[in-house]
Amino acid sequence: MTIIVGVIKDGDVAIAADSCNSFGTLRVPRENNLGRKLHPVGDAWIASAGWGAYSNLLDEYLPLQPKPALGSVSEVYRFFLEFWRSLKRDYQYVNDQGHTTESPWAQFDASFLVAGPSGLFLVSSNISVTPFRQYWAIGSGQEYALGAALACYDSDRDAGDVARTAVDAGIAFDDGCQGPIDVQTVSLTDGA
Repeated sequence: MTIIVGVIKDGDVAIAADSCNSFGTLRVPRENNLGRKLHPVGDAWIASAGWGAYSNLLDEYLPLQPKPALGSVSEVYRFFLEFWRSLKRDYQYVNDQGHTTESPWAQFDASFLVAGPSGLFLVSSNISVTPFRQYWAIGSGQEYALGAALACYDSDRDAGDVARTAVDAGIAFDDGCQGPIDVQTVSLTDGA
């Protein structure tokens, strides 16, 4: 379970995540948890909501690749398509996703947020990429976080504070989310 929020505001893009790790109904107490959900990729950050193994897979995959360009929908799409192909080729324990549906599309059992100098992108489980102008959230506390982001976006708060507040709302109302909260902020490039 998790909550991840990305926010673009006043020339910055922030991404925030809770730090909850759980195994079924067993949740790791915050004082005993060392897990991080945000992964640096050059000047950008990637976070996933879904199976926790994706965090390990990203940690394994990212150092073996040249620094990917994540500056547009097509670049983000290409990166995740190659990541998916690598999972199919190099990790035999990964099941064929989509086995419960008739979907013709590649499937992750996760969704991802990418936040970097070029903006904020959602990568859905079928590898479709959606850019956002203001904010988005993924994970089990998504609805609460989106409501909080909407409510405080037009305030005088900066991108990092809006993202933190939205994650805090997810933690407050969804029992699958838990602090502490990790926030990373980068400056947008001109034109983003």
